[in-house]
Amino acid sequence: MKKMMLSLGWFFVLSSLVHAQEIWPYQPPQEGDATQLFQALQQKGDTTAIVHANHLFDYCANQLAGTPVVKVHLKQCEPLLEQADAMRKLWNQLADRAQQGDTQAAVLYSEPARVLFEGAAGGGWMKQWKSRAFKLLQQAALKGQPAAAMALAKHYQIGVLVPADPVQSLAWAMVVSRLMHAPENPQMKAFMNRLQPEQQEKARALTQSYLKQIQGG
Repeated sequence: MKKMMLSLGWFFVLSSLVHAQEIWPYQPPQEGDATQLFQALQQKGDTTAIVHANHLFDYCANQLAGTPVVKVHLKQCEPLLEQADAMRKLWNQLADRAQQGDTQAAVLYSEPARVLFEGAAGGGWMKQWKSRAFKLLQQAALKGQPAAAMALAKHYQIGVLVPADPVQSLAWAMVVSRLMHAPENPQMKAFMNRLQPEQQEKARALTQSYLKQIQGG
C-alpha cells in the first residue's frame, strides 16, 4: 500500500499553535576553531549549549561533505567529529533532564545530529537513543504537552525514530489540535480523505485513546 504522509504545510500550521520555547540555530564565527568552540559549549553545559554543540557537529559534517549550510569555514572539523563519543554523552544529558519533566529537553533529544549515529559501536547508541527518545516523548505527550505530541506526529511522518505510520502521525496531529482547541485544518481533512475508511477510523480511535489517557493522567 502506498505510504501517505501529512503535508509539511499542516505541520507548520500545528507548530505555530504550539508555544514551545525555541532555541535559535547556532551561528559559529566565520573561521572559528571547531574543537575549541565545542569545548566552550561543553563546559557551559546548559540546554542551549548542548543543542548548539549538536548544531556545530552538523555544520562540520556538512562542511566536510562539501554541502555547507552556512557561509562559514570552520577549522579543525575532522578532529571535532572524532569526538562524537563526547557529544553523545553530552546529548544524553538532555534525556536526563527530560526524565525530570523538561518537555523541551525531550523534544530536542529526539533530534540529534545524524553524524552521532555514525561509528557508534554496533549501532548501540542509536538503538538506545530510539528507545529512550520515544519513551520520553510519549510520556510527555500523554501528560498533555502539545510540543511532545507534535514531535511524535512529525517522527511518525519522517520514519527515523519510529517506523513511518500515517495513521499514528495523523492521530497525534489531531491530539495537538484538540489540546490547542484549534479548528480542523483543510490540509488535515484532505489528508484524512486520502486514507482508507478503516485507517481513518483507527486514527480517530487512537486520538480518543490518547486524549483519554491525558485526561486521566
